Amino acid sequence: MSEINQSLDKFYSTQLNEKEVEILSATLARFLNSYVENRDKFSLDQWLENQIQKELPNVDINEIKATTHDIIEIIKCINEEKADLLKAKSKGVSIKSWLMERIKKFINPDDLSAVTKDLKKANIYDTLELARRSGEDIEAIEPEIIEKEIENSSPIMDKIQEFAEESLKRTALGGAQSASKYILENPDFKFSNILKVAAGGVKDEAKAIIDETIKGTDNSDKLKIITGGALSVLAKTMPTDRMPIKTGSVMGSIASSSIENIKTLNELADGKISTTEAISNMAINTASTAAGTIVGEATGKVGMAVGSKIGATLGTIFGPAGAAIGATVGGVFGELAGKVIGSKVVQGAAKVAKKVASAAVEGVKAVGRGIARAASAAWEGVKSIGSGIASLFGW
Repeated sequence: MSEINQSLDKFYSTQLNEKEVEILSATLARFLNSYVENRDKFSLDQWLENQIQKELPNVDINEIKATTHDIIEIIKCINEEKADLLKAKSKGVSIKSWLMERIKKFINPDDLSAVTKDLKKANIYDTLELARRSGEDIEAIEPEIIEKEIENSSPIMDKIQEFAEESLKRTALGGAQSASKYILENPDFKFSNILKVAAGGVKDEAKAIIDETIKGTDNSDKLKIITGGALSVLAKTMPTDRMPIKTGSVMGSIASSSIENIKTLNELADGKISTTEAISNMAINTASTAAGTIVGEATGKVGMAVGSKIGATLGTIFGPAGAAIGATVGGVFGELAGKVIGSKVVQGAAKVAKKVASAAVEGVKAVGRGIARAASAAWEGVKSIGSGIASLFGW
């Protein structure tokens, strides 16, 4: 098995085990099939409530109603926040500034410091900074050139080089979050057969919904809601320490973010947008999801987990467990969409990875040119970019 696949397996083993991946894949398949079988009989919200109740017969009906409501409402909140962000962006407002204003508007001043700290811990700010830097004219540098650039072997230089190489590796692995590159392409990847089995049992009408969503020819909210419902069922079996917040709004947010990123990468592969635009779009998805969660919970549009704080909710969505779930969703949908669309999304992920990798090594280049006094600052800059890479792809 390749080192990349070993690394992915190690990541998954600490977030989702094989049984959980199998359960999630099979649950997604059941939800998709159920929807196409019942869409003419029930409204989307009625179907969702019925399906969750069928999957979780021992759960109180009021809890199921709340989960159904929160999945649908959080997706509405995220869409509304995205529309507001795009409007602000068209007027020259940065994504990062816009998000900070939303936080200030909806968070109690006494809680502002704590929420800001939680956002930084989730690397959301670094993700937005990565998007900004990727828009600059940064020359793509291959890893072996870095070695030639860095001649000074001082401890700080060694640390910078080590971190840059790790950033590059994590960038390559990061495609798993939205495109599930290695899940789709490597037969020796631990969970690939599980995903193929799940894909084999899905009706063509259900596959068509995924195809239309990824191509942008149908309203993606439908697929997000279906996915959010499937994830809410999985959440009941997830160990608390790996998925601390299990509300419908968290599951809807993970579904929304994953599906929007898949669409973005497909647009990039089709040549409809540039790599820089793709990275910007993914940052917009991140900021919109964060803002939608904040607004939804702060205004009471969606419920919060008992005793939790908004920052904890965001940490669950953007943390390792949320990333692992998003990767599995991407893998299943990649299989269901077929090799043509799946390979396009993979191509898009590869382009994004190359672009963000070039941003990560820029700080290393500066140091390699002998600007010794900038060593410490460059190191911090590379750390920030590296964290942004991790957050952008959900790692």
